[in-house]
Amino acid sequence: MAPFLVVDDTPYPVIDRGQLVWIVDAYTTTSYYPYAQQANTAQLPSGTGLKQSFNYVRNSVKVVVNAYTGDMTFYAVTDTDPILNTYESIFPHMFKPLSDMDPVLAAHLRYPTALLMVQATMYGRYHLSNPAAFYIANNAWELAPTSGTGSPEQSLPVDAAGNTVRFVPEYELLQLPGASAPGFTVIEPLDPLSQGDRIQTLAALMTASCDYQDYGQLTRVRDADKERDGGSRRRQLEDPVEHEGLPVRDPRRSSWFDRLARHDAYHPDRRFRCVRAAALCELVAEPVSAVDPLHRRLRQ
Repeated sequence: MAPFLVVDDTPYPVIDRGQLVWIVDAYTTTSYYPYAQQANTAQLPSGTGLKQSFNYVRNSVKVVVNAYTGDMTFYAVTDTDPILNTYESIFPHMFKPLSDMDPVLAAHLRYPTALLMVQATMYGRYHLSNPAAFYIANNAWELAPTSGTGSPEQSLPVDAAGNTVRFVPEYELLQLPGASAPGFTVIEPLDPLSQGDRIQTLAALMTASCDYQDYGQLTRVRDADKERDGGSRRRQLEDPVEHEGLPVRDPRRSSWFDRLARHDAYHPDRRFRCVRAAALCELVAEPVSAVDPLHRRLRQ
């Protein structure tokens, strides 16, 4: 229907007044935007529509697809995208303003995880305001790696191209520092840039609002603890990978996990076993914390 748009690979269903619809994120992209750097998309998961070459991207369109009839409605998220404005002048009746979207649907809009990963990757370098630090990438950040759901002792997983698998943003209900109420947010952790991911401490969190009133607003969250030693250092926080290794290094946590595993192994009802899922980043008041989910899985 719209080959000039790049379509995201993760549509999501919404029930709107008894009708099942799918919401699809669509992007305008180009590799010829003046004075712009090519985006680094090497760390995106395979299969995403944004894993290509471009130096300009906007999530300017939301496509609502009726799951039964297949009817599609294109909504323009912004009126400041020059590429979308051009297509709107070519196809004057194709796009509706986002204000025309049913409020039930608007309340379920999500900020795309692939776009946040691209923005966080670029921001990891461009948050540096000192030219010398920018040139040598001193204090640059990168997307935090993830160890997935395996053993904390295993090496970091890599994709088919040999790149370390990165943390895919998670949707969470968070109250950001300074906010008066929790909001639906997507969050991506950032680590200090290091060769071979040797440094696994949390540098910052990049968040994007999914609430309709503040949709797409990006926020950088850093540890709120007071800087010490003349402002040169902050408290070091574990990233998701470092946190997942704590049960192995911390005797108290290791003992607790061992007891839990033995309970599942010798309990009369042995149909289930305890498994660990990938760690999640959370904001509890202002400090950043990591949550280690546990699940009971049915034995095969």
